[in-house]
Amino acid sequence: MKWLSFNYHGLASPKKHLTLRRLLDVHQADVILIHETLGDYDHIIPILALILPSWTLHALDACDHSRGIVIGIDPKALRILNVWVREVVLVADVFSEHIGMELRMVNIYGPCHN
Repeated sequence: MKWLSFNYHGLASPKKHLTLRRLLDVHQADVILIHETLGDYDHIIPILALILPSWTLHALDACDHSRGIVIGIDPKALRILNVWVREVVLVADVFSEHIGMELRMVNIYGPCHN
């Protein structure tokens, strides 16, 4: 199982969409953690859904304390059990048939206040 985590600093540019597609083609990731999307759920998810049509995607809006984060999961690799959000934290509890156990993915935007 391959995970890819990176600071994207905005998803608005078509060049960045192409870069993301190339990264995923090269690394064949099963999970992506993206930081600094600089957008909200309604903007980010449709863009990512075009690039990753079969993936399950969850996003936290960019706001006062967060510049936006995403967890993307290829359902062929992992089954989502639970997803939750709190201020600057996006968490997904998943089950991997491949390794036969549950995993918790945590994507945090920092610095955190409080």
